[in-house]
Amino acid sequence: MKIYIAGKITGDPDYKKKFADAETALVRKGHSVMNPAWQNEGKEFNYADYMLVSEAMQKICNAIVLLDDWKESEGATLEHHRAILRSQKIYHGVDEVPDYNKRCYVVCNAEESHTLSRNECMEFLKITDADLSRVIEKGTARRGYTVDVMD
Repeated sequence: MKIYIAGKITGDPDYKKKFADAETALVRKGHSVMNPAWQNEGKEFNYADYMLVSEAMQKICNAIVLLDDWKESEGATLEHHRAILRSQKIYHGVDEVPDYNKRCYVVCNAEESHTLSRNECMEFLKITDADLSRVIEKGTARRGYTVDVMD
């Protein structure tokens, strides 16, 4: 799943480490991450510039992770509202995000059924990680297969 990280940046001298730690944890869980703390600070860029870039980053994600201090941030509060408007999945903290590495996917059609890991499922269906995320959301894949997620 593609996940955007939201939390307090302005006024937090340790925000880069906090966001990097969240990113590392999400990647270990098998997700792709958009991290607004990747943006380099430049004297000619203002708050609105950073929020514009962050909006584009968030827009391409399926979900948002709200760090503990998100309510203290005007920007993260806006990102939370965007997530609601876009019907993005909202997680309150990294611990709420499912671990894709531990999930099984039951791939079925009328004649057969397979219980697979995420990687095995992608190989079996000959699709990418992004395609599997879309398949899971819709429940159907090419060639008449359905994909059910087991925790």
